[in-house]
Amino acid sequence: MNTHAAKRTRLTFILVGVLALLIGIIGWMEFGQQIKTTQNANAIQHIVINRTGHPAIEIVHEQSNWRMTKPYSLNANAQRIEPLLALGSATFDGYNTSEVDMAATGLASPGASMILGGREFLLGNTDASGDRRYALVDGKVSFVPEWVWSLLHGGTTAFAELAVFNGLSENVYLKSDNSPESKPGSAELWQALQADKILPWPVENAQVLGAQSTDGTHTLHSSSAISDSNKLADIIEYQDVTVIITQPGFAFAISNERMHKLLYL
Repeated sequence: MNTHAAKRTRLTFILVGVLALLIGIIGWMEFGQQIKTTQNANAIQHIVINRTGHPAIEIVHEQSNWRMTKPYSLNANAQRIEPLLALGSATFDGYNTSEVDMAATGLASPGASMILGGREFLLGNTDASGDRRYALVDGKVSFVPEWVWSLLHGGTTAFAELAVFNGLSENVYLKSDNSPESKPGSAELWQALQADKILPWPVENAQVLGAQSTDGTHTLHSSSAISDSNKLADIIEYQDVTVIITQPGFAFAISNERMHKLLYL
């Protein structure tokens, strides 16, 4: 009986040892893969996003920061970029294109694509579950999560840093077209302003923003001596939103509910 107990004890120790060895091997493999993934992700310095019917978006890594260079020159939102870096460093298995009905997957005419550090991803239709989307990666037909498509189609609003102003002086002055005098404003409040959306500007049809109000045109300046040289932005109120134009080509759109707190303090 003692012999059986000794055998069971030895067997238990052997099994515990094997389990510990397996855990160690798995941990080493996962740790090694994390290092590899991190190194690959850090190597991605350039991202290009293309969507049918929209201008290309280009984002580059400059001096430890991400910056959008096309279609507008803006700081980029690093948190939105991080999932793409993980995707760009992932390993994909799939099928040869000769084994797949490319038209049925939507990859014969991809609706969107992206280049992550020189690696191209072409995106087609969703699969039957709706949770994944067909993708052509490294010459193979594979899948990516559906959130990738949603993120790309957020466009410039999804990837740009939505802070309207950067580095304002201590004082700002608001001038309304219906008022002869400028009004001092809080630079801190204007500095903290975050846009809801980025619009190409001028828009093809301003009526999509609603009718412009009679007293809804303003300018923001860095000095009480109002002039074009110290103008920070043009501000136009519409029925539903207010647009702030800080440079040619685009405008920040902000809900009137939030903007009125700054315009009519």
